[in-house]
Amino acid sequence: MVGGEVQLLDRCRDVFAASAAEIFCMGELGSGAATKLIVQVVTCINMLAAHEAEILAEQCGLDFTAVQRILQTSSAQSFVAEHWLDRFKLAQDP
Repeated sequence: MVGGEVQLLDRCRDVFAASAAEIFCMGELGSGAATKLIVQVVTCINMLAAHEAEILAEQCGLDFTAVQRILQTSSAQSFVAEHWLDRFKLAQDP
């Protein structure tokens, strides 16, 4: 996610490609940062939802691994929900 003149983006595309599979030009300077902020907001909301789902599953006596498989195949599917136990939760554990 980058902002700025397309000609400058094209000059830097190879550098950006070293760390990104896709490069999105979002418009004027600063719009890439604004887009990243929006992505982070959605990711954090998904993390909060996955954490709450895990707590609720535990309180209901459910195996969250099984619940997680259901989340992956339902309208609640998200990258965060799919990887909560093996990636995101690990980042939070002390």
